[in-house]
Amino acid sequence: MTDETEVSAETALGKFRVAGKDVSTLATIANLILVVLLLLLMWQHIGHADSYSRTLQDMVQAMREQNCLIAIPEAQREAKADFCKRITK
Repeated sequence: MTDETEVSAETALGKFRVAGKDVSTLATIANLILVVLLLLLMWQHIGHADSYSRTLQDMVQAMREQNCLIAIPEAQREAKADFCKRITK
């Protein structure tokens, strides 16, 4: 059985022609490059998601601490600041 697959392209650099098993090899290399690029993008996304998650946790903790301080009478807020920090962690 012969493989008669042929791909040709004409560019400014010249005319290229690939036939037979070379087409399969080029397709495999292109797929490998695509998979590597997708993995890099996914790794970058996971890193950004972790950073965003930590930022959200810090914001929630600050809001809880603020709510605790607001619930305390103004004259006692400074003395109870450490208490609010401890209970919001």
